Amino acid sequence: MTIGKRVTAWIAAAMAAGSVAGCTVTAQADALAGGPDVITPDGFGVLRIGMSRAEIDAALGPTPTEGEWASDECEYYSPLNAPDDLLVMVENGVLTRITVMGELPVRTADGVGLGEPIEPLKARYQTNGSWTPHVYVEPPAGYLTLWADGIRRDNQFYDAEGARGLVLEADIDGKVAYIHAGTPSIQYVEGCS
Repeated sequence: MTIGKRVTAWIAAAMAAGSVAGCTVTAQADALAGGPDVITPDGFGVLRIGMSRAEIDAALGPTPTEGEWASDECEYYSPLNAPDDLLVMVENGVLTRITVMGELPVRTADGVGLGEPIEPLKARYQTNGSWTPHVYVEPPAGYLTLWADGIRRDNQFYDAEGARGLVLEADIDGKVAYIHAGTPSIQYVEGCS
């Protein structure tokens, strides 16, 4: 099964379940109005920033018992029934970040997808996006941060309550390798920190 078909099947199965994470099918359909392949600062597919871990487990299967990034305060993992290239970050029991990577056929509401060159995106978002060089990888790798309120915030950790945004993370080839969506935790560069 191709990745695109797996994503579509994942969303269809969750919607067919009738009530996922306390939502009705109608509410899920409304949440997916942008299409099953659209990631926004508020969520992706059946995932909504602010969901409890129990709601994530109900929608996508149980949380793995062990993970590379796991502690009592923060877990960063791929849910059992989610596409392999999707990670969720749960902090203090609440979904704060969604990460997509690899070959998932995902786009932002503005049409930005994985694998796109970062330089045109830096130019496109120069007035409201903040560019930061990558912490571990040489340029052209880096992070283009876009806040939902459209305000540019250069080189500062932004942690206002209710803040939502996206980070387009470019790899050493200068292409979008990861899209992080959610709360200020999108700014973390090492898993949960």
